[in-house]
Amino acid sequence: MKKIIVLMGVFVVASLMMTQDALAIPAFARRYKTSCATCHIAYPKLNAFGRAFMYNGYQFPGGVEKDKEQVKEEEVQMGSEAYKRVWPDAIWPNSISQAIPLGFVIEAETAYLPNAPSGEPKILFNEIPSELEILGGGNFSDNISYFAEVAIAGEEVEIEMAHISFDNILPNNALSLKVGKIVPLVTPFSNMRRLTAKYWFANKPLGDNQWNLDRTQRGFEIRGLLGKEKRFIYSAGLVEGRKNEINEAKDFYFHAGYKLGGMQLDGTQLATQAGPSEPWRDNSVRFDAFFYSGRATLIGGQKDDFTQVGGSLDLYYDRFNLSALVAVQNDDRPVIGQTFDGTGTHFMVEGTYVLFPWLLPNLRYERFKATLGDESETDQRFVPGLVALIRANVKALVTAEIEKEAEEGDFEIGEIEFALVFGF
Repeated sequence: MKKIIVLMGVFVVASLMMTQDALAIPAFARRYKTSCATCHIAYPKLNAFGRAFMYNGYQFPGGVEKDKEQVKEEEVQMGSEAYKRVWPDAIWPNSISQAIPLGFVIEAETAYLPNAPSGEPKILFNEIPSELEILGGGNFSDNISYFAEVAIAGEEVEIEMAHISFDNILPNNALSLKVGKIVPLVTPFSNMRRLTAKYWFANKPLGDNQWNLDRTQRGFEIRGLLGKEKRFIYSAGLVEGRKNEINEAKDFYFHAGYKLGGMQLDGTQLATQAGPSEPWRDNSVRFDAFFYSGRATLIGGQKDDFTQVGGSLDLYYDRFNLSALVAVQNDDRPVIGQTFDGTGTHFMVEGTYVLFPWLLPNLRYERFKATLGDESETDQRFVPGLVALIRANVKALVTAEIEKEAEEGDFEIGEIEFALVFGF
C-alpha cells in the first residue's frame, strides 16, 4: 500500500512541475474569450452554467441577441439581414465563425497492476498517448447548432459524435430537435462527462446483449425545458440501438427531470450562490427518471427485446456534489442459444468535493447484479480518484479500481491509473 501512495504522489508532483502554461484554449473558450472553467467544474464535467449553455444550443443564456453580445470572434455573414424581410424569396441569412471552430484533446494514460500474474508487467506505458480527440462545435446564429467529435486511438478512427440541432422550434427552449450520432439524454451525468473511470451503469452489459448507454446512437432526439422558471426538462429519442447495427424495430427512450434550487436550467436567472471564482457552486437538487426500450439481434439472429428503467439524483451543496442512480434492465433472451430471461440491476453513488478550485477528490461505489435464468452474480467496486487542474485545460488524474467480483471473498485493487489530459 505504501508503494501505491508513493507512486500516486510522485505522479501528481511530477505533473505539476513539468507542465507549463497552455498555449491555447478550446473552441468555445476561444469564441467567447473566456476560461474553460466558465462551463466546466473540471473538463469534461459541466457546471450549472455549462449545462445551460448546452441546453441553449451552445449559446449564452438569453437568446440569440444576448449570445451575439458575448461573441468575441469575428464572424462571416452568410447573407444580408435584409433577406429576412423578403423571405421566402431569399435564403434566410446567418453567420459562421471566421476561425475554424476546432479543439483538440489528448489523453495519456499509465496503468499500474498490483495483482498482475507472475511474469506479466505491472506497469503499462502502452497508452502514452491513448487517444486524440478532434472536437468541433458552435451555432449558426439563428437557433441551429452543431457538435462533432472524432476519436483517434492507435490505428482506429471513429466518429464518436456528430449532430445538428434545430433549437427553439417552440419558443423559450420548449422544443428542440437533434439529428445525427448523439448521446441519449437520460441522466444529468454520463461517460462523456465523467471525471474518473467509466460508469458501470453505462457500459456493463447483461449476458450476450452488448447494448449499453455508453455508446452514442444514430437517430434523432427531441428535448425541451418547460415551466415558468424552466426547471422541468424532458427528452425523447428514436435511435438505431445496439452497436448502431441496422435495427428494423428501432429503439425508443423517454426522460424527464426536475431541478429544485440553484440556477435555472436555461441559465437566465443566475444562481446567487455562485461568484466568478466559484463556478461549481449551485446549491440545488435534481431528480431524473428514464425509460428505454430496445431490441438487440445477437449472434445467429436471436432477438432479445429489453427495457431499462432508472432514476437518478444530482445534489449540489456548497463545494460538494452527490450523484446517485438506480436502473433495472429486463431482457427476454439475453444469452445466445438459451430461452430464459434476464435482469440486470445497477446501483451507483458518487461524491465529488472541490477541495480547491483546482483539486477535486472523488469517490464512487458501484454494484451490478446480473440474474440469468436461475443464476445470479453480483459485482461491486469502489473507485477513488483525485483530479488536479494544473491549468484550466490541463488535467492530471489518479484513479484506483478496487473490485469484488462475483463469488470472490475480498475486494482487490485491480488497477491504478495515472493520466494527463490537455486540450487546446
